[in-house]
Amino acid sequence: MANDLSKAFSRDNLKRAWRWILSNTEYKYKNYFRDLYTAYSFSFEENITDLRDRLKNGVYCPQRPVKVYIPKSSGILRPFTLLSIEDQIVYQSMANVVAEYHYKKAKKRYFKTVFGHLYAGKTSKFFYRKWQDSYKLYNKSIIQAYREGYNYIASFDLTACYDSIDHKVLEHFLSRYGLDREFISKLLSFLSCWSNDVEILHGHGIPQGPMASGIIAEVLLSYLDEMFEKKYSTDSIKYFRYVDDVRLLGKDIDSLKKMLVSLDLHSKHIGLFPQSSKIEIHEIKDIETEIKSISFQITDEVNAEKKAQNQNRIIKMIAKLSPQNKVTDLTKFKRYLSFATPNSKLTMKLLKVLENHPYLYESIAIYLNNYPRKIPDKVVDQIINQLNKCEIYQVINGKLLEVIMGKLSTDNTVKVLEFIKYRWKNSNKIKIYDPLYRAMLIAWQFNHGLFKYSEIKHILEKEENWWVLKTIIQYINIEYIGEPSYCELLRILLKNKSVDVAIVAAHEIIKLNIKVAPPYKDFNYIAQHVLKNARVMNRAAKRPSAIGEYLNYICKQNLPQINWKKVFGNLHSEAENKLARAYSYVNTDMSAFINIFDVFLDLLLDRLFEHNQIINRYTIGKIGAVLHQNSPLQKAYPDLWRLCKTIHEKRLECDLSHPKVRNTNKYTRPVEFSYIYKIRPLIYSGLLEFIKKW
Repeated sequence: MANDLSKAFSRDNLKRAWRWILSNTEYKYKNYFRDLYTAYSFSFEENITDLRDRLKNGVYCPQRPVKVYIPKSSGILRPFTLLSIEDQIVYQSMANVVAEYHYKKAKKRYFKTVFGHLYAGKTSKFFYRKWQDSYKLYNKSIIQAYREGYNYIASFDLTACYDSIDHKVLEHFLSRYGLDREFISKLLSFLSCWSNDVEILHGHGIPQGPMASGIIAEVLLSYLDEMFEKKYSTDSIKYFRYVDDVRLLGKDIDSLKKMLVSLDLHSKHIGLFPQSSKIEIHEIKDIETEIKSISFQITDEVNAEKKAQNQNRIIKMIAKLSPQNKVTDLTKFKRYLSFATPNSKLTMKLLKVLENHPYLYESIAIYLNNYPRKIPDKVVDQIINQLNKCEIYQVINGKLLEVIMGKLSTDNTVKVLEFIKYRWKNSNKIKIYDPLYRAMLIAWQFNHGLFKYSEIKHILEKEENWWVLKTIIQYINIEYIGEPSYCELLRILLKNKSVDVAIVAAHEIIKLNIKVAPPYKDFNYIAQHVLKNARVMNRAAKRPSAIGEYLNYICKQNLPQINWKKVFGNLHSEAENKLARAYSYVNTDMSAFINIFDVFLDLLLDRLFEHNQIINRYTIGKIGAVLHQNSPLQKAYPDLWRLCKTIHEKRLECDLSHPKVRNTNKYTRPVEFSYIYKIRPLIYSGLLEFIKKW
């Protein structure tokens, strides 16, 4: 029988870990890694085989994490951990094994007394059950207890739960679960690396950010559940836990006081400490005010379908919820803001709100990113003013610089660049510790040609932060330094020891259709997988077309063979490149996939119309002109017509194409990942029809 470590590092489990990482609903974390997920997926099968071999042979070495410090409502900073892509896979693969053991012990409590990070099972698309359902049931259970006569409530919350988890304590509980000693030892050695971004190593903490940490924390937190069941479960107290937030409902204050003391003692036994400021007991006056209803739904006065006509009402509600620029109801405020159309007056107010509530920076950044064209001058002045203020929260400055890039007039761009040059020049005086801020300071200068080639080369060779390095690659101005110099820089990055850096460089080569000359042997081995899979390395004059291979992968079934080089003729190289990029996005970014696949279909139609001119004349890039109802294309190729029309219309609704949908004037949105399941049969049937009739 396989031991736990071999189960964790089996090919099937590593692939399952990857699938769950891609399905992570945490937008913030995915946003930091979207480009990396795309690059890694390009040669996933080869990469996962290589990773499994290194793990099996004991030569896999985890990377030091990158820490982002995010402001909390209290004003202090919360660490947010960015793990390298392979570390994410390894961590998740080990969490999968822990989850199976944990589920056997804790399943009887699921949706009864315990809510939050609940394991969904091996066959589920998602690692965790839907948090929305879990939180609703958590609130519903509290309300039900109140209606049964439990009129007093006590709140019990732990301080820095993830950071406080002691590895020795974790080892104890994992051993109690029955996990192998070898597995536990390996997991703890990895955690000691992933929990620290400084040279001083310590034996506590798990990384905040990766969803795997949720199940690891549950191993300790379930101890509180057990203690309550064994020693304190009575008719006078109801116990409910959502992650590290415990709520006790009782029929009298004395019982709750005793229970709180017991919880305090038991949490300290396992090295966790309660937040004294959040511990309180009081009589419930209105149960609805006692719960933080995440399931809050905006009423008909803010109908999402009619938001364009309700902007005045939305703005008034935002103003009402933030008197003197201080937010009174965070949930409602963020919800209304998500429906707001950018305008100068509202933006100026939001930037003032940001000063009082820095933890709202993500929501405000998303709002700013919705500006369809140029950001107004007075708004830019206020943003620059915000950038020049005290840099306690560097992540905010980084986010602001990211969302305004490409949305400024020439004059305003010059203003921002003046700030950036000054800040970069004085970076020795005030350390740039936030990775996004550092990346954006460099990226702006790369993008606007402020560095000489030698300076760019020096930065790429000396930068130690792998996340910063993989981010700034994409901002180098090719026109400024020239393609030969750019290729030389990419070769430097392809040799980088960090998988994350090397594969992003490889994906840039694929995206720009750049030829890479030998030698290749000194390239990062994972980058080699990516380049070989894209047919970039070892290009031979008569190499076979990769189009069929890519299409089979996208369709998840094999299409009949056809000479794609003959189909596309002189457009083959371009078509292959576009499809290669679509192939890389199919598991990571559906918006990008739809946009690029639409271009591939455009090229395909061009060749089809040239081959069969009876169905009408066609100009490349004018795909919409031949997709009308009852067109010759529809009559001759109904399945292909349906595919092209569906993809093209979806592209017009996609955030990467246009800021607004032309017909409805609604803001475009990212395409949901689940859309692939809808479109895949259409892709297969449309292309099958094309191949058979060609």
